[in-house]
Amino acid sequence: MTAFLTTSNFAVYHQRSHQAKKCAIDSMILPRNKVQATSCRPRSQILMASNIQDEKLQELYSELDKNWLNRLLLSRFRSKLSEQVGYDSEQVGYPGVIDIVLYLARREWQNPITVQETSVRVLDSLFPGTWIFPLFRRFFSTPFPTFSNKMNAHITRIATQWLMGESIVDEDGVTVLVTRCRYLEETSCVGTCVNSCKRPTQEFFASRLGINVHLDPNYVRIYTN
Repeated sequence: MTAFLTTSNFAVYHQRSHQAKKCAIDSMILPRNKVQATSCRPRSQILMASNIQDEKLQELYSELDKNWLNRLLLSRFRSKLSEQVGYDSEQVGYPGVIDIVLYLARREWQNPITVQETSVRVLDSLFPGTWIFPLFRRFFSTPFPTFSNKMNAHITRIATQWLMGESIVDEDGVTVLVTRCRYLEETSCVGTCVNSCKRPTQEFFASRLGINVHLDPNYVRIYTN
């Protein structure tokens, strides 16, 4: 069985949505020059196109950033990310994490595999040791795949709010629907999404934990109430 983590249409998923506005954006990778890096449309243009950036959204992000667990997870992730990238940002909080990610994307814009491998190492370093992975495969994902997928879905929902924003576990128990992917919005680039999140996350769960996770971001349409 495969677990799914879905960023619904780059932005917003609402189960109760009955009046959805649809808007298409074009995301692409454009090298700025030979030294710097992966670039998409400026974030302000994407937000203008989506027409869904509002005060309520910022209030939601502010509340998520105040949560003690989210602060702890962000701090640990940033520390490990900075160690693996070899760079730290002067910015604080969530913008600092995005700044480090974009620095890596710019530095390695010709080497997407390097970005993916670095991202996997960051995920590895978040755990107390590599010894935990074979134990998980032996006692959870191999003998109890359905239970492991469902457990992973609920843990993902809680542990990634600081990074992606709010999410829900779908009725099937294994699909995590990201109500609006903050990470994708802030990086504003398909290449950064694919190389620093989608592919390394899928590789990490499959090779380390024995769980086949498929991330299905949609970069084309935006739905909002």
